[in-house]
Amino acid sequence: MNRVTVTVIGFLLMGLGALSLILGMLGLSLSPIVFIDRMTGSLDAFLIKLTMLLLGFVLFYMARIDPEEDAENPSEYEDHKIR
Repeated sequence: MNRVTVTVIGFLLMGLGALSLILGMLGLSLSPIVFIDRMTGSLDAFLIKLTMLLLGFVLFYMARIDPEEDAENPSEYEDHKIR
């Protein structure tokens, strides 16, 4: 999957999760994900929204790092390993 696509998906998940958690604290609900509140209990809905937020952070971060750069520049701590 394209890095830009994963970044956008991660950003949307992060935004929807954060916004729905904030609105949930105020007693409101976000229209696109109101079905979560209707189908589950309040604790389950909170956990699903929290998972959306965390998964969005992970996707956003993983899409933005460059794995080839890490392979080319090994950690500076490798020289200080106990042998």
